[in-house]
Amino acid sequence: MTQVAVTSLMALLTVVQFITVRHRRSQRILYASALITLAMFLNIDEVYLAVDHMLGERNLTTFISDGALITGTYFLSAAAIVSVRGVQDRKGRWPVWLLVAAGCVMVVAFAFIDMRHSSTRFMIDFGGQWPAAVYNSVQFVYLGLVLGYTGVVILQNRSRLTTRASSIGFTMFAVGCVVGIALVIDVIGMNLSNLMGWWDALRFLQSLYSPMFFVVMALLCTGLAIPAAARFVVRYWRGRHTAALIGELEPLWARTVSGSALPSALSNDDHEMQLHRMVVEIEDARFRSGGELQLSEDEARRLRLAHDHIAIPDDLFQMAAR
Repeated sequence: MTQVAVTSLMALLTVVQFITVRHRRSQRILYASALITLAMFLNIDEVYLAVDHMLGERNLTTFISDGALITGTYFLSAAAIVSVRGVQDRKGRWPVWLLVAAGCVMVVAFAFIDMRHSSTRFMIDFGGQWPAAVYNSVQFVYLGLVLGYTGVVILQNRSRLTTRASSIGFTMFAVGCVVGIALVIDVIGMNLSNLMGWWDALRFLQSLYSPMFFVVMALLCTGLAIPAAARFVVRYWRGRHTAALIGELEPLWARTVSGSALPSALSNDDHEMQLHRMVVEIEDARFRSGGELQLSEDEARRLRLAHDHIAIPDDLFQMAAR
């Protein structure tokens, strides 16, 4: 049930990121949400057994899922760090070589695990083996390092979050990173308890895993979805506002540029560009008239509103709209 809920959350985040894809220069967040959604989907018992049966019942589905999870987390960290810093900072990005190193260790450890059947309870059935413990521990230590580093970067750069939506969203993301570190400690404790035969401790730690995992994913998904959804709403609102201003300014534009050789603003499909060109053409016509072109009070008001709208970029428009 937990896997279905987490998969649904990640799928929703992926849909949100896909809807807003054309408004982003970097698609790291889309790669991250898609990869993590794949990892969660493959861990649903029925899906896992069906896919692993096609792969020879050697639990390769576990390896594919875990590989997608750590790779998705890498992109997630990079996207979050760029979002809060506002720059493409290669030095501040989590190093890709660590992802490759973790993946290599996991490949070697996975090859030494004695597995004779497909299992939807991979670590319960095989966690008593040292290679399985190393495999799982390396995976979660990597996840803990990435989430911990990302959480620290977000908290250090909270002053850069200029909108309420981004502040709330990334604060939730940072809290998710903290809970994620607790989840890593829980997993390492389970692996150690399984190896040492501490069954009471193992049962206790197992009871914490599912709710903690759900909380981590819920906080990370919600934290990322809030700023993206807010930007989508603001762009939609600004687009409607821009279209309304074009409609109000069109009579003035038609009157002032009538008979001129200036290019037609209305031939452009981009509303922002249409409005900008209309304002430029109107002001140019007024300048060339030598003061003979007079505007009514209502026309002057509409032109002033268009000027104000153009002067406010998307990010400041979002702040002004709060």
